[in-house]
Amino acid sequence: MGFIIQARQKGKIGISLNCNWYAPYTDSVADIDASKRAVDFMIGWFLSPLLTGKYPQTMIDNVQDNLPPFTDKESDMLKGSLDFLGLNYYTAMYAINDPKLPEDEPTYFKDMHLKTSCVDEKNNLDLTSLEACVDPVRIKYHQDHLAYLLKAMENLDNPVDVRGYFVWSYCDNYEWNEGYTVRFGITLVDYRDDCKRYPKDSAMWFCNFLSKKIEESKKRRIENSSEDHGAVKKLRATEE
Repeated sequence: MGFIIQARQKGKIGISLNCNWYAPYTDSVADIDASKRAVDFMIGWFLSPLLTGKYPQTMIDNVQDNLPPFTDKESDMLKGSLDFLGLNYYTAMYAINDPKLPEDEPTYFKDMHLKTSCVDEKNNLDLTSLEACVDPVRIKYHQDHLAYLLKAMENLDNPVDVRGYFVWSYCDNYEWNEGYTVRFGITLVDYRDDCKRYPKDSAMWFCNFLSKKIEESKKRRIENSSEDHGAVKKLRATEE
């Protein structure tokens, strides 16, 4: 019934998955393999079956009997069953190989055979609200990331079909088990002053970036209405 409705309504059915990026802590083969294994365990567990009909081989090798294989029918149903992929990602972490076998019952984290390490932007109470709004690292992150996203879209051999980019997060908020001890929004929330909000430098940069793209888009449509809309537009991020 669902497929009949989809055919009539022309709807798209996809999935949004969460994944950190994992970089090897050292240049050793063991840590490089650990970084790939971490990605397999975090997103490959869900995405690989939708693309290939089976789990990543690293998970099969490490989890073994605790990861029952798909039947041929299940594999065929899963393979290619998504119309689009949404990807939520927020940070990168270091992956460190940990070859020790679990001493007791295996768990999801133990089966990875790795340790992770990362650095967060801590909520520094010594800063004034004005000082806390200065965030050049966050600006560079978004600017560099958009540049590499464009590079992936323009790849001549295998261009990536990107439909949108959403900044997380628009404001500082409660972050799982970290609570209010870390900040990652483009808008500062002053928890000590009735949660007043102040745009960080990154928010101003992003507004400037979006405004420029809107104006460029309007201009291009006026100048050349017959332009091939399938072509990838150049993204030029500006700094203040």
